[in-house]
Amino acid sequence: MTSVDDIGEWTPAPAPHRHMAAVLRLEPGQLAMAAVHTWDMHGAARAGLTATRASCLEGAYPPTFDPPDVPGRDLVEVIEGLVALTD
Repeated sequence: MTSVDDIGEWTPAPAPHRHMAAVLRLEPGQLAMAAVHTWDMHGAARAGLTATRASCLEGAYPPTFDPPDVPGRDLVEVIEGLVALTD
């Protein structure tokens, strides 16, 4: 088992995402994060993951962050968008 305690950083820092990729022996670009919080999506994007965001919790997207690779109104739309990336 691994946790942020292993690296001493929390999201939105990219280190937790990169650490998980290393644990899984994958490149960050091979992973995606489905999130409802903008800061989680932002951290995943900064780490090189495919970043998704469901707007159901926070509503409007703040312009201070880069937009998600896969947006959606809810997690179902986000997952459908991720699946469409592999078609």
